[in-house]
Amino acid sequence: MRIGIGVVFGISKLIGIFIELKPVMTAGIMLQSSIICIAVGIIFGIIPARRASRLDPIEAIYR
Repeated sequence: MRIGIGVVFGISKLIGIFIELKPVMTAGIMLQSSIICIAVGIIFGIIPARRASRLDPIEAIYR
């Protein structure tokens, strides 16, 4: 996760050279983005797993 944050920060700094918008990276922004990413991963991981758990195993393989 630290590598991704570092890469994004570096890219935003690079883009900030060419345009007048300056990137702002605070602990709050990083925390919010991490929480959103974790929530999306959990939601979109649980929904298909619950559907698959209700199916017959053989039927689940063919779907």
